Amino acid sequence: MNTDPTRMQESNPGVFLNPVLYEVGSYNWSRYNGFTFHLMQSVVTTNNTGGLGWYYITDAAGDGHWNVYYRWLNNIREMEKQAVALNEPNYRAIAKTLKSWMYSILVDSFGDNPMSEATRGDERIFTSKFDKQIEVYKTILQDPDSANLLFDETSGLKYNRTGLPIMPVGDGVPTGNVMPRRFKYPAILQRNNMNNYLAAKENMGGDDFNILLIWQK
Repeated sequence: MNTDPTRMQESNPGVFLNPVLYEVGSYNWSRYNGFTFHLMQSVVTTNNTGGLGWYYITDAAGDGHWNVYYRWLNNIREMEKQAVALNEPNYRAIAKTLKSWMYSILVDSFGDNPMSEATRGDERIFTSKFDKQIEVYKTILQDPDSANLLFDETSGLKYNRTGLPIMPVGDGVPTGNVMPRRFKYPAILQRNNMNNYLAAKENMGGDDFNILLIWQK
């Protein structure tokens, strides 16, 4: 991704992708740890009879889901628009896939919810209609199929390439003081999973510090 400060006002589909993946992924983990984990009674409070572990659920329990997903669906919509404008089918496919994933969680959580008119404030649609649950499910089942037809493995993600890893150099590092790109399989793995270890070793051409990784070949 271009980091030239003179061009920071330009946007492309890749600009919208990373924040979605990070923010939604972080939120999902926090909800698993702070909501689902308790709801499934993996953790139950013992000093009182309140809280999720006791199925004491307030009306505001779903507010976070609603606000977070619709906030980042804005990014996804813009990513898809930019992907179409710049003829980047992979980003368009990713946008469709992410959109289906997020709407699947929303529809599972709330039933009827805004979809066809959602995230369209730029079109002055400020009060989105609620789509029927069945219509949402139909769409999120169709979009991944159309996304699969768009993916182009030969072009990759043009705006999110970071290059190959740079390995550190220093005294005491094996292979000529250069950090190896891979390490030998641990002895315990060799002992406990010998058949798979031998198959992997044969496939790679050995088990050595100097064996090239797939992206080096």
